[in-house]
Amino acid sequence: MYKQILLPVDLAQEASWEKALPTALKMTLENEGRLHVITVVPDPIPMYSPYLAPMPADWSTEHLIAQAEEKLTSFVEEHVPEDISVTGAVVQGSIGSGIVDYIEENGIDLTVMASHNPEFKDYFIGPNAAHVVRHAACSIFVVRSADEDGHSE
Repeated sequence: MYKQILLPVDLAQEASWEKALPTALKMTLENEGRLHVITVVPDPIPMYSPYLAPMPADWSTEHLIAQAEEKLTSFVEEHVPEDISVTGAVVQGSIGSGIVDYIEENGIDLTVMASHNPEFKDYFIGPNAAHVVRHAACSIFVVRSADEDGHSE
């Protein structure tokens, strides 16, 4: 039923995958599918902003993408069993749009993603998950993550 399954992860936030990963692995195995694990590198931020410290001289989008690719490779090697077909990818852009674009470009059937840090205005799911739910042309399985106190968000 689901042959192309997507798991978006934020490599700096364990809550973005801790509960979603087991679900994605199970769905991939049960459907004999391919797991796509992606992370999104945000669009470049200005080299200087009055709200941020100046960026280091060696900072570049290419450098950030290369770092993300290394971290994603390590993540996949550590967390995805060898008997699962997997594709890892780094996407650049806004998180929600980057995920939706990847879904369309890769024929994704199912996206399994965590939702965390919701605000009332987000209708109880996070803004990135809400964007994907509204705009993706595939089924979305939203897994609730827990906060530091173990409460479901």
